[in-house]
Amino acid sequence: MELKIVESVLVCGIKVQTSLKSIMEFVGSTPDRLMAELAAQGIKPTGAQIWQYTGCDGNPETVFDLLICVPVEQRGQDRNGVAFLTLGSFRCACSMHEGSWNELGKAYEALMGEMVKGGLTMTTASREVYHRCDFENPQNCLTEIQLEVK
Repeated sequence: MELKIVESVLVCGIKVQTSLKSIMEFVGSTPDRLMAELAAQGIKPTGAQIWQYTGCDGNPETVFDLLICVPVEQRGQDRNGVAFLTLGSFRCACSMHEGSWNELGKAYEALMGEMVKGGLTMTTASREVYHRCDFENPQNCLTEIQLEVK
């Protein structure tokens, strides 16, 4: 576990409401839609894709807010459900997960356990930063889990 402050960043994103049970409907299609809009506006991403969860409590049925976004070099025009906004700075406990996203639950459990041992209190916000995505060989994926702390 690492404690750090992630600085604020300009992003382009799509906001949705979902649950863990139905989140898979946004994998692939929503990031593709986001990247197509950036290309149409001639704006380049400057970093890895970020999924920001607000209000997710681990229950598969709980509906929460999800922002699927990428850091960008400049602000563009909000349109087609795609918006430009600034993610605020984020104090978090984080860990890197190398491997399939099917194993992310175990990585979250391990990080939360370390937080409890360290006396840290989480908020209801978290982020996943997808440093390496490999749909054909999921064991090659590299995902940073960031849990906001008070």
